[in-house]
Amino acid sequence: MSDALAVAQSIQSEYFKASVLRRFLPKIQKNEFGILLFQEFLYVLTYRDRKSFLADIPNLAPAIISLSGGDTKALELVVDAIRDVCRQWP
Repeated sequence: MSDALAVAQSIQSEYFKASVLRRFLPKIQKNEFGILLFQEFLYVLTYRDRKSFLADIPNLAPAIISLSGGDTKALELVVDAIRDVCRQWP
């Protein structure tokens, strides 16, 4: 898995990298997500359209919870923030 992820991360086009990395989201165990990998995934996933990015958020939920030390409140706060942004920019 780590070799495949490294190959995906080496893709130069951010759009195509996002298309490949998003397929990893359901397969990556929540304990494999460090903050740097999580940041990279978020950054790269924004190269896709808004609808696609929002569709990927549920697959990031285990990482969000894991990075918060198991606090599910963090996931609620992320969801609330996304809703706020969507209300301001429909």
